[in-house]
Amino acid sequence: MHLNTIFDAINAVSPVSLIIALSTIFITIAYLALKGRGVPPGPVGLPYFGYWPFINNNYFHLKLDEMKKRYGDILSFTCTGRLYISLGSIKVAREAFITKAECFGDRMLSYSAMGHILKNEETTLGKYRIPKGAVLLLNFYSSHHDNELYEEPEKFNPSRFIQTEGKRKKDSPIIFGLGKRSCVGEGYVLMQVFLIISTLIQNFQLSLPEGSKKLSIEEFATSSLLVCATPRAKN
Repeated sequence: MHLNTIFDAINAVSPVSLIIALSTIFITIAYLALKGRGVPPGPVGLPYFGYWPFINNNYFHLKLDEMKKRYGDILSFTCTGRLYISLGSIKVAREAFITKAECFGDRMLSYSAMGHILKNEETTLGKYRIPKGAVLLLNFYSSHHDNELYEEPEKFNPSRFIQTEGKRKKDSPIIFGLGKRSCVGEGYVLMQVFLIISTLIQNFQLSLPEGSKKLSIEEFATSSLLVCATPRAKN
């Protein structure tokens, strides 16, 4: 009986209306297929909402790192109708912000772990097409956990940033940005950080509170770190 009802409803639709409906569906599918042609690979989300329901803001950098291992250094996903392009390595970041600075050289719109840039015209990056209106994300976490660039990236080893002759490696790390849009206060900040940290270490013995567990790199990015500062004995 249900089938008869369905067939009756279909028969009640005029041929012209049916042709218009099928044409609209076909044109929509063709438009979406052509629109996504040439863009970087990435996960398929829900209609309109895209990948947004699966995003956890506190650990989104880890999700992007997981997606990078599957799709590569350049990947894409959609959220509420907007296309996002994620850069997951220093190599592609250099290509975007140095080699193609005229296309991607605008200042970032945020200073979080994933600064982003909105593109106003279509361009290319590597072998992929970057459509107009796409949002470019630079995942600093993935960029600085690249096994090809850093040996044992999960291990705390500050000496990895120093070359054998004692000079800091150029553009590594990239916490102050790259190219002509890099932070103009980098030299001042590095000097202040050196003075503050060296003064603290000179005057205090730093340790974790008794009974507290050591935080992993993933937890440190989204948690508070308590440190006990014990004054050093004066000679």
